Amino acid sequence: MTGRRAWLVIPALAALILTADALQVSTTRLYPNYDEISYLALGRQFAREGGLVATVRCYLEARCREDNRPPLYPMMLAPAVDDSPASFVRAKVVNFGTMLLLLAVVLLAVRRLFPQPVVIATFVLLCLMPVVPEFAVRLMHDPLMRR
Repeated sequence: MTGRRAWLVIPALAALILTADALQVSTTRLYPNYDEISYLALGRQFAREGGLVATVRCYLEARCREDNRPPLYPMMLAPAVDDSPASFVRAKVVNFGTMLLLLAVVLLAVRRLFPQPVVIATFVLLCLMPVVPEFAVRLMHDPLMRR
């Protein structure tokens, strides 16, 4: 396999494995637990209050009192959640997209600093970490806070 082809195929396979693992973990989490309930409620509240602009205004005017959770994550969930049971599934899809975005940022950052074999190995190892599928489908702000 040529270097160019490995650059495309190996990370794609690792991402597919991560997706399969995340789907498997997701099937065991059929309803929200603990903080997930609060994040869904905040997302619904942000959506009811007018979305992103109204939420930013609320924080700027110091009317929003949610000090325990960062507001960016519920704002990301707001367009996907409503009062239907399917909103939990949509929120998990949003969180999975957040995890893929995090992996892409890591891939791009490492790509600028290291040679191609190190980049591929880093991406594959991140995708194969046992905790990543759990992070990918559990509603939490942690993927936004990882560095």
